[in-house]
Amino acid sequence: VLAVGIATIIRTTFPYINDYLLFGMTEFIIFGVELLSVVFVFFVIFQFTIRKKGKRFTLQLSMMLAVVSLPFTLVITTSTAAFMLLACVGAGVAGYYLMPYIIYADFAHKNELMTGEGRAGFYTSFPSIPLNGMQALSAFLWGFIFELPAIVPVPRQTTFVSQGYLLW
Repeated sequence: VLAVGIATIIRTTFPYINDYLLFGMTEFIIFGVELLSVVFVFFVIFQFTIRKKGKRFTLQLSMMLAVVSLPFTLVITTSTAAFMLLACVGAGVAGYYLMPYIIYADFAHKNELMTGEGRAGFYTSFPSIPLNGMQALSAFLWGFIFELPAIVPVPRQTTFVSQGYLLW
């Protein structure tokens, strides 16, 4: 179920910075470099946090970072503030992408110790079936939500965007 929210966040990020924040080409490039840097830095941070506090705490921390930062999309109107906000959301999403593989590896290792059979392929392939289903549900919900009436004013512009941005 978490995949529905994460897929919606990822799917909405680019329309948000394009339609609402009105990023130009330079800002898109800066955003891409920033996002890549944030993901790499937080992979290292999460690695140390996992060693010190454990996987559960680290996953909860990364998800809370995304949850706490998303409501600020309602008040962010400048590029500088948007870069800080998107870095926080990117850090949360980085945790989401890092954690499942660590958990699958733990399951596969424990199963191999208990049964003597290597089943790592099962633990990495089977979870993708419900994951893909949830991502498809996310695409359906995204289309429904962002087809709502365009009533949200874009800062410093005379245009409006979908009410879906408020729900997002």
